[in-house]
Amino acid sequence: MVCGIGGGAMASGLGLTGSASGRMSVIGVEAAASLAMSTAVRAGKVVAVEVHESLADGLTGNLEPGTMTIDLISRHVSRLVCVTEDQIASAIRYLAREHGLIAEGSGAAPVAAILAGAIPVTGQAVAVISGRNIAFQALSRVLAE
Repeated sequence: MVCGIGGGAMASGLGLTGSASGRMSVIGVEAAASLAMSTAVRAGKVVAVEVHESLADGLTGNLEPGTMTIDLISRHVSRLVCVTEDQIASAIRYLAREHGLIAEGSGAAPVAAILAGAIPVTGQAVAVISGRNIAFQALSRVLAE
């Protein structure tokens, strides 16, 4: 299963479920504009990172001090990858044009990772596409590209 990861709540829950069942691994996808979780996992603690604007604004920002998600992600999420703004935009276009789905950048990030080859897919993969809270101007710009 592939999901977006910002603060790590959804990925933690999916990772715990996957670990408990033994039948599912979870890969978290960050926006390259904000690598707070992967930085924290490497350091074993919250580390402030530079945060840039992103189509995946729901995945950006620094982690809250004392968050429990760093440990949960470290133990229950098999891998973290990141995607660029161009890859996120391509995934938004792909979902709209090929599947009729309007997804915000955070929801499209897992698909971006798959389309970019950051996650090799053999057999079936499940991507969590959550949210369609994308500003009309941003969506129009992305679709026109």
